[in-house]
Amino acid sequence: MTGLEDEKFIISGLHQTTFFASLLRSWFSNNEIEPKAIIESDFGAMIVNLVSKGLGISILPLSFKSAKVENVVFIELE
Repeated sequence: MTGLEDEKFIISGLHQTTFFASLLRSWFSNNEIEPKAIIESDFGAMIVNLVSKGLGISILPLSFKSAKVENVVFIELE
């Protein structure tokens, strides 16, 4: 259990064939999580802004940390 099972996710579409979507699917599967995706978007900046509004959490590449958006905390995952 990761403690994320009941969280609302704002993430890239897991149905896509991109490398990042594949990484997300693998991470969720390895952690036995069926994400509750409330919003799907391919635009990282939009995802970060929605997270800053308190609408949910996300998993994004660490490069988005440089955006320095208020109310957003980045935590590195294994």
